[in-house]
Amino acid sequence: MERMMRVYIAAAAAGFLALAALMGIGRFAYTPILPLMEAEGVGELKAGWLASANYIGYFLGAFAGGSLMAGRLRWITVVVLTGLTVLLMGLTESSVAWSLLRFTAGFLGGVGFVWTAGLILPILQRAKHAPYWIGLLYGGVGFGIFLSGFAVPRFAGAEEAWEAAWIGMGLLVCIAAVVILLLYPKQTEAKSHTASVQPASDGDRRRERTLYTAYFLEGFGYIIFATFIVSILAGTGGLDTDPAVIWMFVGIGAVPSCLFWAWIGARVTKQSALIWAYAAQTIGVLIPALTGNLSLLLVSAVLFGGTFMGITMMTISLAHEEFPGKRQKATGNLTALYGIGQVLGPLAASALLLYAAEAVVFVTASGILTAAGLLMIAFRRQNKST
Repeated sequence: MERMMRVYIAAAAAGFLALAALMGIGRFAYTPILPLMEAEGVGELKAGWLASANYIGYFLGAFAGGSLMAGRLRWITVVVLTGLTVLLMGLTESSVAWSLLRFTAGFLGGVGFVWTAGLILPILQRAKHAPYWIGLLYGGVGFGIFLSGFAVPRFAGAEEAWEAAWIGMGLLVCIAAVVILLLYPKQTEAKSHTASVQPASDGDRRRERTLYTAYFLEGFGYIIFATFIVSILAGTGGLDTDPAVIWMFVGIGAVPSCLFWAWIGARVTKQSALIWAYAAQTIGVLIPALTGNLSLLLVSAVLFGGTFMGITMMTISLAHEEFPGKRQKATGNLTALYGIGQVLGPLAASALLLYAAEAVVFVTASGILTAAGLLMIAFRRQNKST
């Protein structure tokens, strides 16, 4: 028992660091670095395109990860390569190179996210209180976000050198890869079982469409806030602190969020917990449109950080429970739709910023998330009627 506990701890820690590196830094360090780049002349459209290039890569990488064979060294190699793409962002000023690097980082993040689940989840699912172990695993994304919000201003220094910020964050990812190599249990294997595919009823198909649409809207709405919150607050110049602090508080909210929502879901239902999470996220995204008060903006950051990974964890888990005959297909469809939403969100927000006030961006995102929450209410009703 003691040996297995050590295995669970090592696997959870390795997966936690992998998600922190791949997602929290590889994907989201762009958010606190973007204002520094904009100060050097990067415009809204280019900023939106770089974000979308990353999300296109993630969308394709998630699909590739599902068909490529995962392995310990391959997984760690993906983390190292992610670190190099982040580091190289600070060594060039070419827009073409930036686009390729952000696309590659997204692709590696998609592959790595799928492989992390494939390698770590089967181990943690054998543990007692498995949902809480899994919640701890996904808290790695929040830790990476917190780390990027904390470290970017320090790497950039008083000169606000965006190049140094990219290089420093890339080095952190490479260091994480070394720790993962030392932590991950080499000979721990878990057999996966694939359920046979059963014909879907009309009710099942209707509920699938509802869940898929809600998750697409989540991808579209949440990414607007995630991409532009620090940049917009930096542009307004009304804060008494570095806007990167807001992103740090997103990470603070995200670290325990999956554990929190696992606990909530165990006491009500995942469907009800998802509705509550959408409501909290909607409020968090709307706050910056209504006020520039620092305390309320920190509440906004914690509400957002405390929901977006929880929504991902609960949606995938709910799909596995509701459609057991086609878990892999459901997960693939959800990932695809979420990815499409993430591609479209920054582009739509960039276009809005050219013609409308910053507040309109947050109002639009909160409206999209409200629609997602209403669809989850419909999903719960459909479930009761079948």
